[in-house]
Amino acid sequence: MDEEFLKEYDVALYMMEHNDFTGTLKITDKNIHICGQVNMMGEILAVSIDAEKQL
Repeated sequence: MDEEFLKEYDVALYMMEHNDFTGTLKITDKNIHICGQVNMMGEILAVSIDAEKQL
């Protein structure tokens, strides 16, 4: 992950790290896809990250 990726997905990554996350992680040769929900203070919120792998 580079700095640009982290800036774009900072909030989603924070929510997944500090709250209960339920979802899927799919890794292919070219992409990483994370899709699911987090429970944030009793409210269920959607989280989605699509990123191209860098070689």
